Amino acid sequence: MQNCAKERGQPLQKSHFPSRRVLATGEPERGQIYALMARDGRRWIRVAAQPVRATGGHVTGSVTSFTDVTERVQAQTALRESAARLDLALGAARMGVWEYEPASDEGWWSPNLFEIFDMSDEQQGLGAFLEHVHVDDRDGLRKVVDATIAGEDGCTFEKEFRVIGRDGVTRWARTQGRLTWITNIKKYIGLVR
Repeated sequence: MQNCAKERGQPLQKSHFPSRRVLATGEPERGQIYALMARDGRRWIRVAAQPVRATGGHVTGSVTSFTDVTERVQAQTALRESAARLDLALGAARMGVWEYEPASDEGWWSPNLFEIFDMSDEQQGLGAFLEHVHVDDRDGLRKVVDATIAGEDGCTFEKEFRVIGRDGVTRWARTQGRLTWITNIKKYIGLVR
């Protein structure tokens, strides 16, 4: 494993090779990812090692497996970079994205939305979110959500409402959303500004 580094780029010393660590410790090494500098560029390798024990229990060797995970690592890196660019653009526009799963009553907001609306990120479910919506707007927003949930795949909505932050300040929000099925799960996905 010449020209090998840990996932974050630190050089890998021979004593840190998974097969050598297994021999020294007797403990298995599960799926560590290493960068391998090959002739055709950097390859990402997942290395796992298991100790081989004699009948007396002492370690006599190791079995090491190597799996090329270059395509997966490159795809994950591209996805993280794309998400960071999107988050930067949405933050600059004072917008964010959200997702809500009615069956489990669980949702997710872009982290910047908690800052924009001065809300705690500890809230869970639609009911907890509605507690932050101005009392005069709650029923209207709830009706729109319920009607969309009952609708067909691709059903959309747009709604303006007021949100009251932890600081007591009322802020206007405009949301657009769409009902969709993702891997057999009904979800709302949308945008808030």
